[in-house]
Amino acid sequence: MTQSSNPSGVDLSTRQGLEAALRVRSKTRRRTQAIPTRPRDGKLPLSVAQKSLWFLHQVSADPACFNVVQAERILGKLNVECLQVAFGDVIARHEVLRLQLEMDGDTYKNVPCDILPKLEVYEKREVTEADRDRTAQSLLDTDTARPIDPSAQAPVNARLYRFADEDALLVL
Repeated sequence: MTQSSNPSGVDLSTRQGLEAALRVRSKTRRRTQAIPTRPRDGKLPLSVAQKSLWFLHQVSADPACFNVVQAERILGKLNVECLQVAFGDVIARHEVLRLQLEMDGDTYKNVPCDILPKLEVYEKREVTEADRDRTAQSLLDTDTARPIDPSAQAPVNARLYRFADEDALLVL
């Protein structure tokens, strides 16, 4: 077996050699400046994607046709409280999921939503096992057709439909 080495002659075939090479590399790596953030005490301009979606929402006969829907059937044990906390963490980490659009003169600006998106849980335990697939498809179709008004709400919805303790449908 041949030993790997880098140009500086450090043996990379062992853990110690690899760690030494990484320490040297991290010391010599050029430090980059942090990306500056804008102050969050006022309104923010729309991104190009937000401008496009806003325009499409205004001119479309069916604003829901631009929804991007993800659905997952969850079979097995599910800790709903953990899922709700995880969804809240995603909302907290991604500012764009907490914003709505507001008219500011002749342009729209991003403003924080009054009501943050939450994972809504609906109990559907009355649905028989034989009807669950058909009901899940119907619920998915209904959620897909529900438009999101960017001037009245955040751009994300999340629903969990529970058919049984170990059978649920998550729709984002």
